[in-house]
Amino acid sequence: MLSYDLIASQRIDEATQAIRQAEARKLDDPVLRQVLYALAFLKMILRDSGTSCMVHRQSCRGELWLSLEADTAAYGGHLRRAGELTGQSVDSAVRNGHKESAAIWLANAA
Repeated sequence: MLSYDLIASQRIDEATQAIRQAEARKLDDPVLRQVLYALAFLKMILRDSGTSCMVHRQSCRGELWLSLEADTAAYGGHLRRAGELTGQSVDSAVRNGHKESAAIWLANAA
């Protein structure tokens, strides 16, 4: 996805613009929601202002939300919470037949 490439190139504003264009075209999928979350999280880190960036829970649902929330907790040093959230996301993914996603989230957590 173009937005990931732009994020990797530290072109955050352009990545945000690409996502907004996708939204304007009524495109929506889990990857798009994941990029929205990642952008919000990255902006919070880059600003490092001590104020929380609004990360909208409705942009990521279910297993994906739990996995991303686990990543955020781990980044913040809350490893026990990150482990709990990863476990919840993996359990949910397996229950819903998304074994590949569960494996990816376990690998990310490791």
